[in-house]
Amino acid sequence: MSEHEHEHGNDQDAAHGEFLAILKDFDDAMLITVTTDDRIRARPMRIAETDADGGIWFVTSDESGKREEIEQDFRCAVTCQKGRAFLSISGIAEIVHDRHKLDELWKETWRLWFPEGRDAPDLCLIHVVPEEAEYWDNRGLKGLRYMLKAAAAALRGRTAQSAGHDQHGKLVL
Repeated sequence: MSEHEHEHGNDQDAAHGEFLAILKDFDDAMLITVTTDDRIRARPMRIAETDADGGIWFVTSDESGKREEIEQDFRCAVTCQKGRAFLSISGIAEIVHDRHKLDELWKETWRLWFPEGRDAPDLCLIHVVPEEAEYWDNRGLKGLRYMLKAAAAALRGRTAQSAGHDQHGKLVL
């Protein structure tokens, strides 16, 4: 492996680690699917769990439009925003009927959406397997440092230099 390939690999590893750290900070996301009449639809979803590789689990009902949309076209996206942190994931979604996994993920606060609780016969899971992800993290001091650099560049009539992998990253998963 050349020095450049090794360096690029380290950047990807660092970006992947930063992506996973940011993903774990989110409780909610917008799940974006393709409707049965080929339109794009987004809706807010509570994140049930994230996998070590960046996969995301949601709980839904077999009766929901999401199930029908995913079965017709498995392409999806997930976006998240919290304060000054942003995340965009493109991937594939699958409907999972696994009572053991559902029991593992179940939270009593979800009765708001599913009054019958974890034993409701129509509950199922959506598992999003990421293929690409991009994040922007301008929280805290690193965001402030970047904003100061951007302001200084603007005063000189220049554009801001791109942020390091701790602030922005795009990766193929």
